[in-house]
Amino acid sequence: IDNYKKCEEIKKILNNIQFSISMKPMTSSDQVLKLNEIHQAALELSEPDKILNEIKKGESKSREFKSTFSLDLKTNKKENYIIESSVKSIAGFLNAEGGNLYIGVDDGGKILGLECEIGENKIVKNIDKYMLMIKDVVKHRLGSNHLKDIDIRNYDIQNKTIVAIHCSKSKTQVFYNKSDLYVRFGPSTEKLVGPELIQYSNERFKMN
Repeated sequence: IDNYKKCEEIKKILNNIQFSISMKPMTSSDQVLKLNEIHQAALELSEPDKILNEIKKGESKSREFKSTFSLDLKTNKKENYIIESSVKSIAGFLNAEGGNLYIGVDDGGKILGLECEIGENKIVKNIDKYMLMIKDVVKHRLGSNHLKDIDIRNYDIQNKTIVAIHCSKSKTQVFYNKSDLYVRFGPSTEKLVGPELIQYSNERFKMN
């Protein structure tokens, strides 16, 4: 609730500035004062607060949610197709304009946490090994040269652990298993083939 109020406060300040400018031009000193108010309100939002606010916006071209990285919640078993889905999403972001993959969050934005995968007798014992597992999978399926384009971090949100994978816009094509090109379009990740692959590569990576 407090975080929501902080965001609403920032919106209110921005709306006031917009209204003031429309009614009467603001002096430079007034502009500085208002900008300082916004800056102070923004500083009060912690990194987990900012992540939660992003998640509340839902999935988009730059955001995707995955309940787990490797575990099928229905069978309670580690499944390769679950892993593939996450890595293809990462590749899609890299090949597009970048984006963030949040693991431990369901499609509707509910924070599930990763306790089902992390702990004694689970997929891995701790969060460090979990993030290392993700890094190793990305390295083997997308190539070690693309590790520099992703940043893997964990956050405690609503007393649950999630992982956020920030993907920067890649300067070169990122192929899944050295053969397939995936790209993020809107709220989905698509595999490009044939003429679409050639056209996109020429336009996005300047491969004329």
